[in-house]
Amino acid sequence: MSEPEIYYATYCRLDEASGDSCVIVNPNAVVIAAELTVTKEIHVTEKGKEVPRILLSRGDVAMGFLPDKVFNRVSKLLDEGWMCRAFASAVIIDKVSDITQVDVAIICYQPDVAAAIDPFINTLVKHMAKGERPIIDLSPKEVEHVIECAGQSNEIKLQKLPKLEKGRAYYKTRRTMTENMAYAAAEGNKGCYVGLFIVVFLIIFSIVSFIFLR
Repeated sequence: MSEPEIYYATYCRLDEASGDSCVIVNPNAVVIAAELTVTKEIHVTEKGKEVPRILLSRGDVAMGFLPDKVFNRVSKLLDEGWMCRAFASAVIIDKVSDITQVDVAIICYQPDVAAAIDPFINTLVKHMAKGERPIIDLSPKEVEHVIECAGQSNEIKLQKLPKLEKGRAYYKTRRTMTENMAYAAAEGNKGCYVGLFIVVFLIIFSIVSFIFLR
């Protein structure tokens, strides 16, 4: 008898359109490794048919919709009471159609293993922020190891970014220095808060100097 499933994770590229809805992503508004809100919605097709979709967003900024294959799995897990978290892992530019798509990491798990999985996710996020791509699709034995270690395992495996189709390129795969300082400041690191203030001040000073001294 097989063991019950308690964990599911995958990377996927978000769709920019769904029925009568379309998302226009500003690539500079996407922060790598930032957690996204997962929201189930009902969309209407051109023929008036209602279709359930899952929208991922950061605050009030929509990032895109889960592709069908991933949507079906995640939607079922949400209905079963699983926790489903999503993180921006890369920004992709389509030079031909001039659209921006967000690549995300989707991690779902049963609530009763959250005490172990949440710390593990925090470690994964740190790797993503540095531009690395950790392997998140774990085998049952690997999931069991994470739980036994209470999420403190350092055995994080990395993989290369997948090659993109012709005409597409990675625009962003890691956090910028300013974004890193902003996150650290939000977590209470006073040194990073001061550093962020200095960076913002220097940017404003440079702009003002350029305007008045050119």
